[in-house]
Amino acid sequence: MYGLTVRSECDKGRETIKTNTMKAFILRENVLSDNTLYVAEENKVFKGGYIALLKEYKYANAWCDKESVKRFRSKERLINYLDRNYTNEELHFVEL
Repeated sequence: MYGLTVRSECDKGRETIKTNTMKAFILRENVLSDNTLYVAEENKVFKGGYIALLKEYKYANAWCDKESVKRFRSKERLINYLDRNYTNEELHFVEL
């Protein structure tokens, strides 16, 4: 789907599970691309031990945006980041 893989915490990388074990949410809709939050299911993590990935796009020019990826290992850090960078009016939790 997006080239992301999720693995079980107890497997420790022995078996890779495909992308059907994560949820994707649109946080902010931009003109060219949307800021998207990918969250692993309960008791699953992304490769590298991350529980969530946030793909953000900043305006570069009329044809493309600059992509940055933020990775989170704890729920508290994710919530703090969302509180600092997104207002309640901006957040559009649209599940993909």
